[in-house]
Amino acid sequence: MATNTSFKIEFHGQSSFNSKVSIDRSMPAMLSDRMSNHEWIAFCDRVDQALEPIQAIKNTMLRHSVVSVAVSFGLFILIAVMGFTGRIVSFSGGGFSPLYIILLVAFIFVPFALQFYRMRGASRDVTKVYDDLRKVVNEESSKRSDVSFHLKEDTHTTYYNASSSRTNRVQTRTISYIECNISFPGGGHHLLNGDGHDNVPVSATVASPVVIPSMFDTLSGGGGTSMVPGKSAQERLQELEGVKAFISEEEYNKKKEAILASI
Repeated sequence: MATNTSFKIEFHGQSSFNSKVSIDRSMPAMLSDRMSNHEWIAFCDRVDQALEPIQAIKNTMLRHSVVSVAVSFGLFILIAVMGFTGRIVSFSGGGFSPLYIILLVAFIFVPFALQFYRMRGASRDVTKVYDDLRKVVNEESSKRSDVSFHLKEDTHTTYYNASSSRTNRVQTRTISYIECNISFPGGGHHLLNGDGHDNVPVSATVASPVVIPSMFDTLSGGGGTSMVPGKSAQERLQELEGVKAFISEEEYNKKKEAILASI
């Protein structure tokens, strides 16, 4: 029976209007024996190419927001001027001036109309971008039987307690990422690392040596590896991914280099 391992490949720049959205180009260690460095770079290039229109969509939304604010402010100024000059009443004395009514209606509805137009256009463009991105990850998945890529989304909700109000503000943000699934032959259990996504298969039956060295000491092939026979470079890389959240980045890189050097 095969077991599956999954982990995230993040996109940078999703939370800022000024940052370009791009894939994290750090190649996961668990893909190193399934994709060459050239294949990984080519995959990242295709993903970034599919994501390229996102920046133009951000810029368009920002311009539309500025226009909406400018229009609202201009209408407000006109209404205020008419109020101060007493021109809100028609010359015939029969009620409000038609121009004042038109400006008031425009002040209420025009910003909403601009916002609706902006969001509808942005939604259509973003949908096309994600359709193209889905094609890229599906094409890459079709190249291998034991590795698949899937476009996923996480929704994060943040609650703000406003000190000047009794009501709470709620902010919802959707973060997209690529989920990579790797299939391992044979049965086994899964060990989750610190972020809860990288599931590293661990053998269901473990030999009982006289002295059991620490996993941190055995990952790079030193510090007592002779007491744990049969550890391949792939297994040590998998174990290293499992403890990545518990060690420093410098120690992680040092042990990864040592494992790769022992191949």
